[in-house]
Amino acid sequence: MARSEQSSLAKFGFDTTNEARFLSVMTNKDAAVNYLEKQLKTQLLHVSRNIAVSLPYPYWLGAGDRIFTDPKRAIPLQIDPRDRDGLYQEGLLQAMKNAKEHPMRLQFLYSPPGPVNFNSDPDSPYQRPYNIGQLYLIWSNGNRIDNIAVSINQQGEEWVEEIFGRDYFASAAQKPGEIDRIKYFITNPICTDLTIDDFMLKQWQSSDKLIFYSNNSNGEKSYYIADVMKEMQTAFVGQLGEDVDVREIAKNYVYGGGTRDRLDQAYLDVYRLEMIRTGRQSFPLGGNCSGSAIEYDDLFGSRFLVKQIARPSDPLSSEYRRLIQSSRSMTTEEAKNDSTLCRCGNREPHFHCPGKVRDEKSGREQSCNCAITVGKGVRACPKCGLKAICS
Repeated sequence: MARSEQSSLAKFGFDTTNEARFLSVMTNKDAAVNYLEKQLKTQLLHVSRNIAVSLPYPYWLGAGDRIFTDPKRAIPLQIDPRDRDGLYQEGLLQAMKNAKEHPMRLQFLYSPPGPVNFNSDPDSPYQRPYNIGQLYLIWSNGNRIDNIAVSINQQGEEWVEEIFGRDYFASAAQKPGEIDRIKYFITNPICTDLTIDDFMLKQWQSSDKLIFYSNNSNGEKSYYIADVMKEMQTAFVGQLGEDVDVREIAKNYVYGGGTRDRLDQAYLDVYRLEMIRTGRQSFPLGGNCSGSAIEYDDLFGSRFLVKQIARPSDPLSSEYRRLIQSSRSMTTEEAKNDSTLCRCGNREPHFHCPGKVRDEKSGREQSCNCAITVGKGVRACPKCGLKAICS
């Protein structure tokens, strides 16, 4: 049963085209197993389960300010220059240089949700905005540079502000528009005196704030700071996703004569085992409750055309960022009229106003977030005055 590339990406969310080619030239089978295991685990954790925390991942700086994902500096980090006009890569490189210059000291880089295609390029693959922010924690032992990423919903920005400081956020708020604000964040990493251990033990004032909301194979889950820290601890000891044996799937592929069809099936086996583990016959993929759902019957006897995604296990890559977004990212206009987006406790069908208001105490601009009940004929937000909220 053939499927179009677009529907297959939304339906299954994985790449096999480039990956099958990459695996076919790897002469070291153990290395190939290790590589595929991490790819499959990323699929399990961030597409099936949509957890808040990435796998920890090491990087190395090489000649010409290039970032590599292996100590031999043979495999460069895949960052699309069209991803936020190349400015994300600029900020990431600066954060890594800072980490090298200041071993063990944490560097923070925040990439907010919002527009990705800054130049309105009609041919860019980044037409839809990111609907999930990413907080990157980066540190170095002097040679290797480590990173772990945390997914941030809009409500979680209060925690990000506590991490970066009010002055930093005030500077961002002074920018004339959303794109300029994003540019400020992604090109201005901060260097701290904290170690990763300090960060894990710190008592945060915003501990009661929602950081991330997930609704996938594990069901609905709201992440608060304590939940994020617990998941990070689990990641550091290598126990994320250990309840599904993706390594055995990787071994079967590599030592069983890998083909493109077999690689497709390896990824679908991850979904199949996840359904067996949870007892569910379907679950949504990606990072949003409005995304596509995969059914148990979808997992057998098909050949898929899927969009090329390069090395999604790298938390700093452009394609990892695209992978963890909702399988159907929404435009601003679509989001205004979607009553399924929020899980704030309001039981009536509603959405939250995307307008902006200025905080009286700090003077900085922030999201309005006023809950608007669907079907009440509201023509303007009662809080910020944004017009045409819902008719």
